Amino acid sequence: RQLAVVFHRMLVLKKRDIKALMVDYVVSIVKGIIIGLAFWDTGSKPPINQLSFIFLVLQMASIGLMQGMGPIIDQRTVMKFDVSDMLYPTHVFILASITINSLSVILSNLLFCIVCFAMAGIDFEYFGDFYQWFFLAVMTFDAFFSMIAAIAKGSDDAMIRAMPGLIIFLLFNGFFVTKVTVLNWMIWAIYLSPLFYAINQISVSIFADGVDQDDPGYLSSGQYVIDLYEFTDEPVLSAGVLVGECIFFRLMQVICLGKLNNIEH
Repeated sequence: RQLAVVFHRMLVLKKRDIKALMVDYVVSIVKGIIIGLAFWDTGSKPPINQLSFIFLVLQMASIGLMQGMGPIIDQRTVMKFDVSDMLYPTHVFILASITINSLSVILSNLLFCIVCFAMAGIDFEYFGDFYQWFFLAVMTFDAFFSMIAAIAKGSDDAMIRAMPGLIIFLLFNGFFVTKVTVLNWMIWAIYLSPLFYAINQISVSIFADGVDQDDPGYLSSGQYVIDLYEFTDEPVLSAGVLVGECIFFRLMQVICLGKLNNIEH
């Protein structure tokens, strides 16, 4: 019953702030249009050009999730007062908060993804593969930023704490810093990045055309991109790492919400 009450209260607060919610969705569509214009009809171009589109869509979606840390910290402050007054236990707030915030993130990023993909002119036959890895990467980043929001004392502190991890995830992604160019002792950073697994699997799904290296059209083929960046088709491993990271970040969020930033009476 406590979960239902807290869940209902959060929904009511979301409805009261419907303008902010609609602005978030409109901004997601506008961002999609801007990227779509930048990569207009990139689906008709060689795969090597399409790879930049894949990276940028994932990057923009990931960075955009940072703005959610402020509202999460505000919700946390209210929760700490309620829990200190023994109105409900921490886990009730966590379940309701993660559910509602995740639904909002999923919807706004789905709109963003559809607009980008449609304007890029890539065959919608590949949208399912594209979106499933996009979705897993977004959920992992959302969990990461939620963990940071649970640790930080305020919004400014959260931004500072999030930057080192975000920089590693964005740079060591198999596209900017590749498995070929990375320092041997930094290879772990590539295998830690959610973007690496998403870019890897999306590229394999869209670009695998089986063109042989002796073929005259090899350099303009999708197989050339796969070979150049050493992408491999490992969906089980990729999904396992992304889901595993998401669960780890959520568990850390739960622990930090319960242990840190408590109200002092």
